[in-house]
Amino acid sequence: MDNAGYLNVFSRAIGKKIIECNHNIENVTLNILNNIDVLNKKNQEIDIEIDIEIDKKQNYKVISSLFLIYLSILFEKGRLNSQENLNDALKEIFGQVSSNKILNLCLCDTQNLSTTPKLKFDFSDLEIENFYIKDYNEFFNCIFNEKTLFKNGKISFSSYEKRKNYPFNKNHFINCQFSSSMEELLNNISDSSENKKKNKEKILFDFVRKFHDSGRFKPKKQSEIRAKQGQYVDAMLEAGIIIPHDKTKLNEPEYIINPEYDDDLLESLNNNAVNMNIRRMLKNIKL
Repeated sequence: MDNAGYLNVFSRAIGKKIIECNHNIENVTLNILNNIDVLNKKNQEIDIEIDIEIDKKQNYKVISSLFLIYLSILFEKGRLNSQENLNDALKEIFGQVSSNKILNLCLCDTQNLSTTPKLKFDFSDLEIENFYIKDYNEFFNCIFNEKTLFKNGKISFSSYEKRKNYPFNKNHFINCQFSSSMEELLNNISDSSENKKKNKEKILFDFVRKFHDSGRFKPKKQSEIRAKQGQYVDAMLEAGIIIPHDKTKLNEPEYIINPEYDDDLLESLNNNAVNMNIRRMLKNIKL
C-alpha cells in the first residue's frame, strides 16, 4: 500500500483493475468507506502508549492509500476533472452528513506530480478534526479562509519549501501536534505577519501625515502627493482612505482624507494608537 501515491502509475493500475472487476463504483466506495471505518475504530481502541503508536501510524498510511486509490478510480472513470471534483471526493469519504466537518482525514507521503487536478483542496469553511497529515506536499497550496479550522490532529513535514506567502497561520490550528519543522514554520509565519502589520500601520500614518496641518486634515495637490507617496496612492484610493477633492479652489486637482475616516485617523495620530476602525481600515489596504 505504501506505493499508492496520487495518480501515479501504481495507483492508476489498481484503479483500472478495480473498475475491470467491478463496474459499480458505489459498491467500491462503500467498501473503501467500510475499511476506513474499521481502521479508525482500531485506532480508537489502540492504547496511546508509545510502543503501540507504530500500529496507528500504519493504519493512517493504509487509510491514506485507500483514499488515493479511490481518487484513481474516479480519475479512470472520468469523474476527477477539477478541483471541485476533488473536494467532492474528500467530503464523500471523510465528510459528515449535513455538516462542514471532515473527520479522520489521512494524507501521507504524497509527492508533487505534474498531474491534473493537483492534490490540493479548498478547505474554506471546513473544520477538519482528528486528522493525520505527513509529508503531504500540496498542503502548502491548499485554500484556507478565516473559518478553516484543523483540530485535534497531527501534522508533520520532513522539510518545507520556503516561499513568500503561505495560505495558513497558527489561528487555523487548535490542539494539534506538529513536527519541529512545522512548528518552526508557523512561528516564522506569525513573526512575519506581525512585521507586515506594523509596516502597514507605519505606511498608513506616514501617508496621512502629508495631509495633517494645524491639528486637522487639509486637501493636498494630487501632483504633490504622487511625488512624495506615489507608490501608495492607488492603494489608498482603492481602500477609500483618500478621495478626489470636488470643492477645490485651485486649478489643480486635489486629494483629501475621506471625511468618514477623519476622526479615527486624527485620534490615532494624536494618541499613537490603533483602534478597531483603523484595524478594519488596514485590512482594506492592499499593498
